Amino acid sequence: MKANVIGNGSFGRFLKKNYFQQDLKSDNVVLAVPSGAFEEVCAKHKGKHLINVCSVQSETNKTCLKHSDRVTGIHPLFGHRSDPKDRICILTLGVCPLGESYDHSTILAFKDCETEIMSGEDHDKLMAKTHAIALEIGEKYAKHFRELNVDDCLLPASVRKLREVLYLLDGMPKGTVDSIKSNPFIT
Repeated sequence: MKANVIGNGSFGRFLKKNYFQQDLKSDNVVLAVPSGAFEEVCAKHKGKHLINVCSVQSETNKTCLKHSDRVTGIHPLFGHRSDPKDRICILTLGVCPLGESYDHSTILAFKDCETEIMSGEDHDKLMAKTHAIALEIGEKYAKHFRELNVDDCLLPASVRKLREVLYLLDGMPKGTVDSIKSNPFIT
């Protein structure tokens, strides 16, 4: 699928490389930016097909809908460090019900992914549970593992596995963390 992918962070670059042919003049605009940038970016692409791939869907989809009646909310639950066999997307159809404003080609762009369908609010409630755990673990323990100076052969298997998880969390971009923290359901 041809699209103008907005965002040059790790996820935006990943989408450009693996899922979308970059086309600056395309009517399809993928918003791979932090939630705080949505108002400005959506205003610049008013009337185009806005494809929201943010970690928070409900409020960012509402922002998109202020600027276009063609909005697809889809949250790929993976990134460049994820195993391709574990790729899943959540499509927030509550915002763009099947019909004129919904573009099936967006789903086809993620053809190697399993897709779940739910409302933006249900998405955010689910992500509040899962993302909050990841952020809490990452913020609390990643520093300890960076400072751990122990040979791998002396680490229990459980600690090595935890270190792998923390590696994924430790490299999370600030924009992604800020977007996750903007989820209204994280307490």
